[in-house]
Amino acid sequence: MGSWATIANRHHPLADGLIAGAVKGTLTTSFTLFLKTAIEAISKRLDGLAEFCMPPLATFAASSIIQSAVHLAAGTPEVVATVAVPVLVATLYSALYNYVL
Repeated sequence: MGSWATIANRHHPLADGLIAGAVKGTLTTSFTLFLKTAIEAISKRLDGLAEFCMPPLATFAASSIIQSAVHLAAGTPEVVATVAVPVLVATLYSALYNYVL
């Protein structure tokens, strides 16, 4: 996903794109480690429709907020474009993994 951040910021100076890519790569690694554990914990505590809906919704909310805040703090020029695809991928992963559980 770091390469996506660099591509999303391609219309800005190269340094901005590289910084966005490094930030996104770090975020992706950290968030993926946390995500699997969080999905399993949420899934165990709920049942019915909430069990099916909450992990993807929590992933979407947490991923959107955390990634946007970190990229804003890092000075990423195209924050929306930078986080849109990773948030979508994380949410889809969360939904599929939760379904498998």
